[in-house]
Amino acid sequence: MVKFNQVQVLSALAMKILFVQPSLGIKFSSIRKKFLYKVLQSIEADEFHYLHLSVYYIAAITPCKHSIKIIDERFKKVDFKENCDLVVITCSTPFAPRAYELSNEFRKGGKTVVLAGPHPTLFPDEALQHADSIIIGEVDVSWINLLEDVEAGNLKSIYRNERPSLSDIKKSKREIPGFFFMPTRIETSRGCPNACLFCLVPVIDGRTHRVRDIEDILEEIKGTKNRFINFDDPSLTINPEYTKNLFKRMRRLKKKFFCCGNVDVLNVDDELLKLAKDAGCIAWFVGFESFNPKSLKESGKKTNDVSRYETVVKKIHGHGMAVIGSFIFGFDSDTIDTFDFTLEMVNKIGLDSVTFNILGVYPNTPLFKKLKEEGRIITEDWSDYNFCKATYIPRQMSADELEKGTLRVAMEFYSWKNILKRSLFALRLGMYPFFFITIRNIMFRWFYKSWEKCCRSSSGD
Repeated sequence: MVKFNQVQVLSALAMKILFVQPSLGIKFSSIRKKFLYKVLQSIEADEFHYLHLSVYYIAAITPCKHSIKIIDERFKKVDFKENCDLVVITCSTPFAPRAYELSNEFRKGGKTVVLAGPHPTLFPDEALQHADSIIIGEVDVSWINLLEDVEAGNLKSIYRNERPSLSDIKKSKREIPGFFFMPTRIETSRGCPNACLFCLVPVIDGRTHRVRDIEDILEEIKGTKNRFINFDDPSLTINPEYTKNLFKRMRRLKKKFFCCGNVDVLNVDDELLKLAKDAGCIAWFVGFESFNPKSLKESGKKTNDVSRYETVVKKIHGHGMAVIGSFIFGFDSDTIDTFDFTLEMVNKIGLDSVTFNILGVYPNTPLFKKLKEEGRIITEDWSDYNFCKATYIPRQMSADELEKGTLRVAMEFYSWKNILKRSLFALRLGMYPFFFITIRNIMFRWFYKSWEKCCRSSSGD
């Protein structure tokens, strides 16, 4: 328990709170222009963070009597002598080493530090070695309780609350601006009833699907000045009737958005697709994960049927929306031939953009525990758990082959020739999908090119 002196307690009634977003540490040294560097770093942010566990969300729900400052280390250098009463740092696993470095440095200067996010939730004992206090799990209730304790000079070392009903979550107290053309991120739900072996969502948010009141979501959307929305949910197709109701009421708001969905529902629910388009949907992000039924079975991805992939893409395109796919390499059923076959098939079914990832073996997931028991985990350096490196021994190839194969497929998919083809096709979907897909393709080409150069640098090539 952390005690404050009288001056600290009095000043805490209207505190100065510093929120710090650590950087993953990837340096895109080949990108000289500041704008492109920030765009690439924004991709880094979106790939690794849960909205409701990020510094941006915690800052947004902070009572307005407190003054806040957000330092995003990806864009601005951290000043450890910053005048503040409290420092808050959040991190998922690949950011944890840097988060600990920042926390330790702040504490050396006498600052009180709170750590939160997925990694402290998974490893509270580890995180507590580097902070005065940690928040385990969802922050909505714990954060307010923590602030009240700070004001009373009675900060506890651990704050934990059960997963709250989302009906109590209203519009954020303040809007935190994003970067450049990045959309405003809004969540409608938490939790996922599916139990994909590689996914962290059920571990962090549980398998019970909890939804917010639609009226509260609409008020939050109305309150943002940004015309573009990213629904930060695992899937908007878990409860199709709820989503249809939301889309019906969004039509008059004149916003543009993109969201996640599952193959099984998107393939059969034409009404949902029509309502999505009418509400302003530009694109659906779909976790196809693999073209190998054995890999899907191995991963527990029960919502996917490979035979329906091409049909679902055509249906979404038919309603004037783009399709962004996600594919994972490194399942036990994957071989060297999987790379070329996947590249051939993503082009055949007509995906507009794709993220190619190495199988993420997040700590404390069932997959991590399985591989640990089999003696196949090759590193527990958390900074390596970034989807760009193989942290385990694949079954039918080497770790090096997995890394190089994933990168090769990504670079071929994002060749300038292929980007041009996809952009021209996206014109048929309308101007918003065209601009979105073109920008996303170019951004990810730069991202994978930078990843390639980082890999060469680290290997000494």
